[in-house]
Amino acid sequence: MLALVGGLQVAVGDPGFAEWLKKDTDARKQYVTPGAPTTNAAVSDSPPDRSEPSSGGAPKEAKPELGWLIMVYMAADNNLDPYALEDVLEMQKIGSSDQLKITVLMDRVDYAEWTEARRFLVRRPAEQGGRNSWDLALRTCAGLGEQNMGNPQTLTDFVNWSMENHRQPNTMLILWNHGGGWRSTDSTTPARRLNPLRVNRQRNTRGIAWDDTDGGDFLETREVRAALEPIPKLTVIGADACLMGMLEVAYELRDRAAYFIGSQDLEPGEGWPYERWLPALATKPALDAETLCREIVNTYTASYGKKPVTLSAVRLAAIPELAASVDLVACEVIEHLERDAASAMIGFEGLPWFPPASPAFVDLGAFLTRLQKGMPARLSAAAKTASEALSKALVVNSSPASLGGTGLSIYPGGGNDDADYRAGIIQLARDTRWDEMLREMGYHQRKTARAVLESGDPGRWAVLIGVSSYADPAIPALKYAAADVEVLRQVLIDHAGYRLENIIVLTNAEATVESVRSVLGTRLPRLVAEKDMVMIYFSGHGGAEPALRGDSGDGTEKYMMLADSKLDDMYGTALPMSELSRIFSRVRADKLLFAMDSCYAGAAAGGEGKGVLREGMKAVGLNDDYLAALTGSAGTVVMTASRASEVSMESPEFGMGIFTHYLCDGLRGKADADSDGLVSIMELYQHVNRHVPASAKRMGASQNPVLKGEISGSFPVAVVKQGEEGGK
Repeated sequence: MLALVGGLQVAVGDPGFAEWLKKDTDARKQYVTPGAPTTNAAVSDSPPDRSEPSSGGAPKEAKPELGWLIMVYMAADNNLDPYALEDVLEMQKIGSSDQLKITVLMDRVDYAEWTEARRFLVRRPAEQGGRNSWDLALRTCAGLGEQNMGNPQTLTDFVNWSMENHRQPNTMLILWNHGGGWRSTDSTTPARRLNPLRVNRQRNTRGIAWDDTDGGDFLETREVRAALEPIPKLTVIGADACLMGMLEVAYELRDRAAYFIGSQDLEPGEGWPYERWLPALATKPALDAETLCREIVNTYTASYGKKPVTLSAVRLAAIPELAASVDLVACEVIEHLERDAASAMIGFEGLPWFPPASPAFVDLGAFLTRLQKGMPARLSAAAKTASEALSKALVVNSSPASLGGTGLSIYPGGGNDDADYRAGIIQLARDTRWDEMLREMGYHQRKTARAVLESGDPGRWAVLIGVSSYADPAIPALKYAAADVEVLRQVLIDHAGYRLENIIVLTNAEATVESVRSVLGTRLPRLVAEKDMVMIYFSGHGGAEPALRGDSGDGTEKYMMLADSKLDDMYGTALPMSELSRIFSRVRADKLLFAMDSCYAGAAAGGEGKGVLREGMKAVGLNDDYLAALTGSAGTVVMTASRASEVSMESPEFGMGIFTHYLCDGLRGKADADSDGLVSIMELYQHVNRHVPASAKRMGASQNPVLKGEISGSFPVAVVKQGEEGGK
């Protein structure tokens, strides 16, 4: 049924559509029936056509002098689906107008209330009969069936449709999804620092825009470029995703837009606050691109208050100069290493890493600053030039001092992705000698480390604590905790360069609160020198009870449950985890690794879990804030067997804790992903993180290791001796 509304014939039930058409001449061209008088447009009341909306052959209007087109490629066919609708609701508060168009392509998970991909123009509900913009009853929304958001053609088609039907002189594409930089660690982790039960926007391997329905397909960084090559240059490309603020990503997109916005660190699941920055475009359609970039970065940071988040915007036209200057730095580093490798002392250790809990990328600006001090004059000058080029490229950078981000990260090598990086998958590695520099640095580091590890390093110390039997009958016995220690001790001697006399072992009755506190707090600090490395390992129950004060974060106090600990008197008989940070600060070692095969989630069914709770308590865990406190001093790294509220399992199949089994497995050489004969800390973490979840799943449990702290990914922790299995 048709009704006449303000000179326009529209379907009854959508009078706001006609009012909107009267105000928006560009939309009027698209949705008015061809051939009808412009003052009496016939709008059909038949079911809307779900094919490509067409302008019906009407001539396009000349581009207005003002205006923005915001295109949101919303790949929500994954665990970010709930946040997709929230963000569209934010966009609807502003809506589209004559000089601001907001288009969305949204694909959803297969268990949502609607599962197909929908492409729509974002309008305010008041303008469309109270309906949301994704409602198929609206002529501005089209159902497209299942779309593979990891297919470059899907992205190309969406941008083309948006620019042809809602053209504006300024264009911005937002890639909304999980992100992993050019590549990332093999993990999907809960949102850090904000809420351990909420997801963030990081995903495994590389790229962006994962689509779970289509086999986990995603857009590699090179595929994003390929998708945009047939399209006119954009004004801004933004990544509402994790870890995309990298030189590699910016270089890939250098001629596809004028500006790029991305985060060096993880983004919370909530992502960008669209309702905070879109009003600037609605009220000022002549807003220039750099001002818009600053508005997005500043409102993003402000929306999270004191929570540490990062976001930066760069001028893509300045990226080739930055890449060229980084290439010169790489050349000078290579020459320096070849000329005087023994005194080169070049590395990434102690610099800001992203994400801090699972280090994969290093801050570029911090590395360049390091090279300006104590290096040969030519190398220092090249680093200074590169730092200046980075400053020229940056429009705005927001990063708290605790994270230390200067705007762009870069791949530091030393992990599972080296071969792909060198193979030219990414253009920065193809066009510069950064990858050759990483190879040269790795060669000299491995050469030095192998000599030390094979001869036995007097500067490596270990304290291994395992408790299977407890004096308190209320604490259930564990099957393998003490045995875990004996296996690990032999692995450290055979594979990690530790001398027998440098390993202190405390198991069962020996591991009392008094003895553990004395060894860690008194004996170890007296033995260890500043340049040494220390490994502290604990296998046993973790304990938790309600905190009497409110400064523990989650209302609980956590403990290492030792041989003489009592369940009803944890404070008096167990070692508080909060005390460990003070103990760590007493140890002068440059590097300290604390590995903990324990948890605070309570014992699992069958008694395999490593956690005990006071009666009436729910599962708790070491969340990100808690781990951050433990790693407060530089060079301290914590590797835990499980995430907050997960159970750390013992496996009858292995006769060990699952985490410790794969820890030892990796140290023996299985973690040597690049087959260089050495195992780095990052390789070791990636190995346990790859295998532990699958083994726990076979036992009906969820267990995901966590790494927290600052450490160079290239630092070797074990050597693979000839004739032993290693590599991929």
